[in-house]
Amino acid sequence: MPELTYKDKLFHHKLAVIYRRAIIVAIVIAIALICKISYDNRVYTETKVVEKIKKMGTENATYEAYEGNILIHSTDGISVYDAKGKQIWNKTYEMQNPIVRKNKEYVAVGDYKGNKIYIMNATGPTGEVETNLPIMDLDVSAKGIVAATLQDDSVTWVKLFSAEGVEISDVKTTMKQSGYPLAVSISPDNVKLGISYLKAQSGEINTSIAFYNFGAVGQNETDHLVSGKDFTNAMAPYLSFVDTQNAIAICDQKLLYFKGKEKPSLANTVDLGKDVVGIYHDESYIGIVFHNTDSKEAFRLDVYDLSGNLKYSHIFDISYSDIIMNDGYVIIYNDSHVQILGPTGRLKYDGDMGGGIVSLIPTSSKLKYLLVKGQKIEMVKLQ
Repeated sequence: MPELTYKDKLFHHKLAVIYRRAIIVAIVIAIALICKISYDNRVYTETKVVEKIKKMGTENATYEAYEGNILIHSTDGISVYDAKGKQIWNKTYEMQNPIVRKNKEYVAVGDYKGNKIYIMNATGPTGEVETNLPIMDLDVSAKGIVAATLQDDSVTWVKLFSAEGVEISDVKTTMKQSGYPLAVSISPDNVKLGISYLKAQSGEINTSIAFYNFGAVGQNETDHLVSGKDFTNAMAPYLSFVDTQNAIAICDQKLLYFKGKEKPSLANTVDLGKDVVGIYHDESYIGIVFHNTDSKEAFRLDVYDLSGNLKYSHIFDISYSDIIMNDGYVIIYNDSHVQILGPTGRLKYDGDMGGGIVSLIPTSSKLKYLLVKGQKIEMVKLQ
């Protein structure tokens, strides 16, 4: 057998190193997969309070999750605290009926039928808007563009403002021509605006869902209108962009999927067969709640993906105060009872968390949750 040359030895050495690395990578992947399967299949039966925080905000304030922190808002102002109770920023105002919308790090708050809008991001206030017409509704994009529905006597305007509060565009609507805007949504890339119009014609109530593009594609289109779909004898009070290319709407007893990076069009229709009690979504799934008539449990939650496929159904009997969809997880809760569903619909937790829950806020950990209660906030961990 001939003696190996230096090049041969070097080649075999490199080959051995590659094999060892491949084996190590395979072992790491296998361990990660085992851990994931174990976690996905694990059911938690208890909770432990791992930290108590003195309650922030006023008695009638609303508490929400916000980029890993706590967003608190009321008629007197809006503020953000971290999970330890330290204030990050605060904005005071006086509003009768504040409308609060958030999208990623941006938050917009406006006074219903008032004239002031405040825009904030993770570091604090970025801009203010003072309108000459009463505010009827708001939406905000993930990059801070605000769409405000403003009511005039015979005209309803949907005006767009930058994160700094500068007006950048508008859409003029009338009941006779386009209809009244029931729902407005901005795409996360700031380019597209969706509006669900309600129009009365010849004794019929009809709906038109229109999409506007304020980028290069819409520059040569009349009023930036690039696509739309009409529905007779129907009403669509809910319209929302899920991500930059997907928008959903509820039209009577149907779930509508609109897809398109530049010109969204109707891609799929799911016949729900029942009136919708509530609709919730994250960036991957849509959850729809119905009254359940097939068993003793009061409600049914159907979860769909972005193609209209039913992923699972969950029957529950909680008189819930809110439902949160977060990174594939679904959290259903009231003042004491909490249910947590994993991405496959498996029940991860179902139990009592001590009563007095005003708000439940997910954290970056799927095992830890903030519970706003009475005069305190508790950090609990699933066990």
